Amino acid sequence: MSRISIVKLSEIEGVKRFDAGRYRTSFLKLEKDLKKITIIRKLGYLVVESVKTGYIPRDRDIYQDDIRIHFLKTDNLREGLIDFENSDFLPARSLSKSDYLKFKNVMVTISGAHY
Repeated sequence: MSRISIVKLSEIEGVKRFDAGRYRTSFLKLEKDLKKITIIRKLGYLVVESVKTGYIPRDRDIYQDDIRIHFLKTDNLREGLIDFENSDFLPARSLSKSDYLKFKNVMVTISGAHY
């Protein structure tokens, strides 16, 4: 079913995204509701430690006696879920103490990011 949305020019000035999905009624309502929230803070305001990006250790060959540590990728992360069943592994000897997640750490996935 085709839909036509009429949008004022003033509503799209400065918008970087210009596709039909951006102007769906449900999206516009959600955007309007989100703008009502006054307690939103920039991530930098909430972060108490520096942000660390992930990496893959060069020495990742696993030998028979190695302790295996789950290696999480974006494919293993979903909202509210970590899929350990399909995760890869790294040998514990290739990781340092700072490579492990700690209590209250937040993990964020980025897929297809462009800078």
